[in-house]
Amino acid sequence: MAPITELQKKKLLGNRSSQLRTSTIVRTQTLDKSVLNGDHLPDNYNYAAEHNSVKSALRRCRSSGNVPPLNVRMKLPPPKLPQPPTLLSIEPGDHQVTITLAPPEDDGGAPITNYAYIIENASGGTYELFDPPQTSGPFVITGLMNGYPAYINFKALNMVGLSETHSNSLVATPAGVPSTPINLSAVPGDGSVEISFTQETDGGSEIIDYLYSLDYESDFFSSGGQTSSPVSITGLTNGETYNIFLKAVNAVGESGSSEVVTVVPQTTEQIVTFLATPEGSSWTVPAGVNFLEYLVVGGGGGSGGGFDTGSGGGGGGGMVLNGEMEVMPGETFTVIVGDGGSAGISIRSPVSETPGGSGGNSQFGSIIAFGGEGGYPSRSTASGTNGVGGAAVDFEVVSASKGGSGGGNAGTISGGSGGGGGGNSSAGANGVGGSGGAGGAGLANSISGTSVVYGRGGNGARGNANSSGTPGAANTGNGANAGGASSGSDNNGAAGGSGIVIIRFTIVLSVPSAPTILSVSPQNESALVSFTPANDNGSTITDYLYSLDNGATFTSSGGQT
Repeated sequence: MAPITELQKKKLLGNRSSQLRTSTIVRTQTLDKSVLNGDHLPDNYNYAAEHNSVKSALRRCRSSGNVPPLNVRMKLPPPKLPQPPTLLSIEPGDHQVTITLAPPEDDGGAPITNYAYIIENASGGTYELFDPPQTSGPFVITGLMNGYPAYINFKALNMVGLSETHSNSLVATPAGVPSTPINLSAVPGDGSVEISFTQETDGGSEIIDYLYSLDYESDFFSSGGQTSSPVSITGLTNGETYNIFLKAVNAVGESGSSEVVTVVPQTTEQIVTFLATPEGSSWTVPAGVNFLEYLVVGGGGGSGGGFDTGSGGGGGGGMVLNGEMEVMPGETFTVIVGDGGSAGISIRSPVSETPGGSGGNSQFGSIIAFGGEGGYPSRSTASGTNGVGGAAVDFEVVSASKGGSGGGNAGTISGGSGGGGGGNSSAGANGVGGSGGAGGAGLANSISGTSVVYGRGGNGARGNANSSGTPGAANTGNGANAGGASSGSDNNGAAGGSGIVIIRFTIVLSVPSAPTILSVSPQNESALVSFTPANDNGSTITDYLYSLDNGATFTSSGGQT
């Protein structure tokens, strides 16, 4: 067989096509004349033809040269795995993330037919193909947990298999709007209301505010960045009815609107003062009161007296207790106001001396304030107590703020000065030659609206100087100042100040909650309605109203409760 000449080759390429057979056939590729002319044949093109095929082709040549392209069977390299895609961005959503990517720079010689993704975790995770297959973005991965970071990576798929993993994964934290606040309850105050509620989830993004509506959801206002229950709303008008709704807010957006809670801010602050109490006295918490402040002060101790240059000690201050407590309407408390201790007696002739009496205990329920101890006279029968001031005592009836020591009568013409009674804040001072010891300091309190010092110790008397004892002020629990005497004289002590009980509270009344209808049973020209009773919100329910026209008008049930 003779080889193909250049002339034959040119005529062949310029006329009707002929199929050249290669020794290894992979696929057929159509090449036009511009590719096959000259030296521009592909490197893997095997140019060979049988003589008869060439002759046949030459016979069919046309002089015009307008022939179809030449179909050539070529040997091409096999496809391989693609390169990984390039991850561009990730956007979090509600239980999902959305990813954009750039396809592989090299598809491996075969089209990309799908992508696989992995949600990486501590155990590694596994790749999953998109179903149905997806070859272009954006790619949405669902079923994720809000509030937990999702680390995502991708592989590309062609007919050979999956690519390698991209070197860098993307991370985002899925989040949605918060859940709607539930279980709302309202505690009205003076021009305000406190809304308590349950917030089940924050949607995966922390709560940054609560919005409230006062008029059936037409307008919502920020609570000022309050982020947990309860939410306080101020600036309201006492006596006006408010229908309040709440929404939770996070970085994603707002929750749905809660159920309504109805409230009427209305407040009356009251101060009840017990100055003296007959036996068996008590106080009952009125409706609308759930919280109160108390002051309980024991009676002050009486002071001692003196004769013949002697001096007595001041009375100890009554215990002062102040605090707050939660109460329930209808709860009853025992109330006792302690008396002041009696005055100590000092008589020169015939000689007779008694110490000042201890103050009585004051009580409000389980709160007990002990009375102060009495001051001693100038010549006490108890060893070492001449002119000693009375002590203020604590819960264990142990000296907390002791009375100061006193000389009482040292057996000399000058005598000794009495010690001051103990106070609630400090001990009484010792008596010195030129003056009696000062009583210990009390505690200032303004629960009554005015600042008053309670539980102060009485002053000791100066030796060898006439001074009558002076009583502690009534209802302060202050100890009495002591009495003293010059030579040939005598002076009694004085009674301690009585104790006091003061309570301060706010009456807050709110409309009752709505009853829940359970069933309606038709009767003869009437109906029997069963329902879950309303919460009275601290004020006794006096009637139920009913409507027969879808809430347009309401009629009394005749005081049924």
